[in-house]
Amino acid sequence: MLGLSKKYTESVTKTDILSDFFKNKNEFQNNKKTFNTEKYVQLGYCIRTGERIPFNPKKPMCEKAFESWLKFKNESYPEKYCHFSGEPSNEETTFSKPILRKNWQKAKETFNL
Repeated sequence: MLGLSKKYTESVTKTDILSDFFKNKNEFQNNKKTFNTEKYVQLGYCIRTGERIPFNPKKPMCEKAFESWLKFKNESYPEKYCHFSGEPSNEETTFSKPILRKNWQKAKETFNL
């Protein structure tokens, strides 16, 4: 092999310590911490139905409303609710502008838009 091969030196055996963790599993089960996911997920409102959804001005609709909107894809079609506050918008919101003008500055500060 022209000196390119290596000679066998030793074999290493690793032990599995994960099984020790699962033996003591009952000790750790009572120490579970719970947290409110709403605190970490920024929520908004669907501009068509008003239901709570993750806040994203680029996707301001729930899945069902978005499927309905996809039929025509009219970004300037008037919608019913503000994506930021959830209040009725009197058809002042659209897919392209999902936040009411009066709420825009507060939304910008809150969500770093």
